[in-house]
Amino acid sequence: MNRRRDVYICLTLAVATLVVFWPAVHHDFINFDDGLYVTDQPLVKRGLTFEGVLWAFSNFDASNWHPVTWMSHMLDCTVFRMFPGGHHLTNVVLHALNAVLLFLLLQRMTGTAWRSAIVAGLFAWHPLHVESVAWVSERKDMLSTLFMILTLWAYVRYAEKPGWIRYGLILVWFALGLMSKAMLVTLPLALLLLDYWPLERLQWRTSKSAEPDTPWQAQPGPRLGPLLAEKLPLFAMATAVGVVTILAQKQSGALQTLQAVPLWSRVANAITVYVAYLGKAFWPVDLAIPYPLPTHLALGEVLLSAGILTAISLAAFLSLRQAQYLAVGWCWYMVTLLPVIGLIQVGAQAMADRYTYLPFIGLSMALVWIAATWSASWRIGQVTVGVTTCAVLLACLGSTREQLLYWRNSVTLFQNTIRVTRNNPGAHNNLGIALSDQGRSAEAIAQYCEALRLKTNFLKARYNLSLEYIHQGQATQAIAQLHETLWLNPSEPPAHNNLGLLLAQQERYSEAISHFTAAVKLRPDYAKAHLNLAEALTKQGRIPEALRHYRVATYLWPDWPEALIAFARILATSPERQFRDGRLAVPLAERACALTDYSRPEFLTTLAAAYAESRRYAEAAATAEEALQLARKSGQASLATQIQNCLKRYKAGKAPEKSCSD
Repeated sequence: MNRRRDVYICLTLAVATLVVFWPAVHHDFINFDDGLYVTDQPLVKRGLTFEGVLWAFSNFDASNWHPVTWMSHMLDCTVFRMFPGGHHLTNVVLHALNAVLLFLLLQRMTGTAWRSAIVAGLFAWHPLHVESVAWVSERKDMLSTLFMILTLWAYVRYAEKPGWIRYGLILVWFALGLMSKAMLVTLPLALLLLDYWPLERLQWRTSKSAEPDTPWQAQPGPRLGPLLAEKLPLFAMATAVGVVTILAQKQSGALQTLQAVPLWSRVANAITVYVAYLGKAFWPVDLAIPYPLPTHLALGEVLLSAGILTAISLAAFLSLRQAQYLAVGWCWYMVTLLPVIGLIQVGAQAMADRYTYLPFIGLSMALVWIAATWSASWRIGQVTVGVTTCAVLLACLGSTREQLLYWRNSVTLFQNTIRVTRNNPGAHNNLGIALSDQGRSAEAIAQYCEALRLKTNFLKARYNLSLEYIHQGQATQAIAQLHETLWLNPSEPPAHNNLGLLLAQQERYSEAISHFTAAVKLRPDYAKAHLNLAEALTKQGRIPEALRHYRVATYLWPDWPEALIAFARILATSPERQFRDGRLAVPLAERACALTDYSRPEFLTTLAAAYAESRRYAEAAATAEEALQLARKSGQASLATQIQNCLKRYKAGKAPEKSCSD
């Protein structure tokens, strides 16, 4: 083994991968799942904590169970806070590490340095893998593949010299991989493929490997039965995680029913997508996220795709003795794609570039070994293959760098998706969200309307359109869209909450209360809806009921200043004195003021009222003086006048009649 050569190959893989993907370090978070995994997850944003670790192992958020992935994001938040470049950097470094480890693994199994290096280079630099690396939410791809490679490494060592400790390492790495992404459930089958080639533990043939440089020196191994029995613990782990994942996806509503996507449509789409991935592997253009699920597939297209798959599979089967790498590489591709091919349909995408991150390894192995075998017997062939390989790798580097440009932010990403796909309501909806975040409201509305034109029952787009109308102050249009949203799905707590807010603004409190009540029934931990319900009940004079919901809101969100101050205000200034409680109001108001750095005059006026209700008149007067100065500085003349009136009462040793900020 040429160690210096191997070091140079590893350095080249690592440095080139870091260089080509470095622009991702300057990219933003994406509004497609990055909020779900990082930016909108309170426990993740706190960093790596004991509470967060317990949550990671016990939740089904993001329609999956992947505690290792959650903890990785938490660790990033500990180190980088919410700086997106740091989160992207972790993905880039993990991808480079995966490429280097893949090279070392393949070289150890096959003894062929340059072929292994080319496979690792294709893996590292192919534009199909931009989605996995440039998307923070796909940290699970980086981690699961890392642990998959370590599992294979441990398996190779176990195959060389079986032992309980080495077998235990296989189980540990595999468990970590499954807890990163459930797509690894097919890995036990992949190990059986490697038993056939290149490890040669599966004795289905009598001759030695056709590979002249294969160094594998394993003794004649067992046949299929013992090898299957050896992997039973791995199959059991994979089955358990698979069941948990399906339950998580079903619970979150991501799992599509057979009524929504019939079995025939799933099978037809799976057949065509297997071939579509092959096409993009050879000609990676028009890459997008998401690829919409087609409403209809032509029978001719399905039959042609089935014919292509059958022909390649037949060729692989016929090569079982002479070109084992073709059979193993093709089966690796087919098997590892199986969990995400759409037979169990999750979401509304037909396919996704990220799903090729692991299956592409087998496909690359088959192609590289075929080319090397074909060219081995004549010099011109070797030169041709060598030049072609260099050209392909350089083309991958250039194409990957270009594809990365689209991932700068959500606007550029979804503008490109709309450009290269058709009838893609999801892309229009996400582009609308991104434009709204940039304050481009009119353009956002246009995108939501286009999404609804393509898919009239698109719940998310209709709800987002209502939010845009709310931001623009167009209450009538917003109410109409929220009614449509609830007609499509009456079980949408945010829609009930927002509709209640709009109705409350129009002083239609009875209708507002019915929607707030629906929201908290559907989601008992919905703090905002509890607060809004309490405010509406207060307007109707239903103070005892309101107090219950104020308590729930502040319990659910103890550091929410608006909820704390609202609760304190009713306790300090309720028109019905039997409901006042200054001693309880004071700590609530003090906490709200502390959370806002004592910078909001309306909060300070409530604190002053709480002090006065507790007969702490000197503190009430001093706090009111501070609030008065802030109100004057901020130009709030009306509030300043009200504070002056309250200040006179506090100096006279009297409790407030009502809140000065009303």
